[in-house]
Amino acid sequence: MPRAKSTSTSADARQKIVAAARSHFLAHGFRSVTMDDLAAEVGMSKKTFYAHFPSKLALVEAVMQEKIREAEADMDSIPSAAASSFPETLHALLACMQKHTGRSSPPSSATCAAMLRISLPT
Repeated sequence: MPRAKSTSTSADARQKIVAAARSHFLAHGFRSVTMDDLAAEVGMSKKTFYAHFPSKLALVEAVMQEKIREAEADMDSIPSAAASSFPETLHALLACMQKHTGRSSPPSSATCAAMLRISLPT
């Protein structure tokens, strides 16, 4: 049974890290946020932090996956067109999209390239 508690604690720690990273990435941008700052914010050693996320890219991927899961869950809750009128369904869909995109702006092409470690033609 202690193993289940450890797994739960590990999952809780990962979720805490993802939530802090998401907040900081949205507020300060990807480049301005350091892994060391996030480790200090969530109150864990850098060694423990890096055991959960070995790189900043891995952490960004986890943040994006969590955001996508949230958006998918919200969209799944939108009633089907058969259960409501098309305008009601469209309104619900657009409201959901606005909810999930209104808090962030798309990064520049250069930022995306840096995140993916590719170079863009000039």
